[in-house]
Amino acid sequence: MRISFLSVQVVFLIALQLTSFILLWAMNPLSQSATNTFALYLSMDLVAFTILSYIYRSMRMSREPSRAWTSVGYLAIVILLVSNLTLA
Repeated sequence: MRISFLSVQVVFLIALQLTSFILLWAMNPLSQSATNTFALYLSMDLVAFTILSYIYRSMRMSREPSRAWTSVGYLAIVILLVSNLTLA
């Protein structure tokens, strides 16, 4: 059985959302820097959810998701991750 690129994307996004979810629940956002980190992780989670929704909707409509739109979403996640690492 051949694993498609789309399945790898879905598994990656679900793992990213699970990791972000665990970090959000473990974090204590009382200080200013923790609040900023919380907001960045939450925005990464929302972007990942948006990409998953787009992939699901495309598959339900029996068409291939655009790699351009998913690439834009992944770029947004990378930018948020890098800004989070520079913030800490």
